[in-house]
Amino acid sequence: MSRTPGRRTDDPEDETTELEVDEVNFYDVGERLVELGEQLKAVGQLPELTRIRKLEHELQEHGLEEIERDIDAETHAALRKTLTGLRTFRREYDRWERIVAEYVMAKHNYTQRDTAKLLGVGVSTINRWAQHPLKVQEYR
Repeated sequence: MSRTPGRRTDDPEDETTELEVDEVNFYDVGERLVELGEQLKAVGQLPELTRIRKLEHELQEHGLEEIERDIDAETHAALRKTLTGLRTFRREYDRWERIVAEYVMAKHNYTQRDTAKLLGVGVSTINRWAQHPLKVQEYR
């Protein structure tokens, strides 16, 4: 069994399977990375944060216990939304990190060692990705 969740190492290679790297071009990569940056920015600018700031201001002025409960509830909701947003971002980021690594090795003759060094991951990780390239729809 592979250490990569959901992927078995004994699966036969299917030559007709479309790979993500065959479906992407340089411009797709740039556009998607900009979109991912916007998603991450949105995670840090939750509407709940504005409401929490207003409630904290009211708490300083009035010191009511119910305002404290409202702050706790809003904070809890904002933290849950932030964690969920980060999970989504991480999943997409991980997918695009692999796609870009596969792209530069397949289309631009980067070595596994160079790709690993530039990404800051181990050569063994790049080697595993190269041996098991992403198939279209695998992460979606």
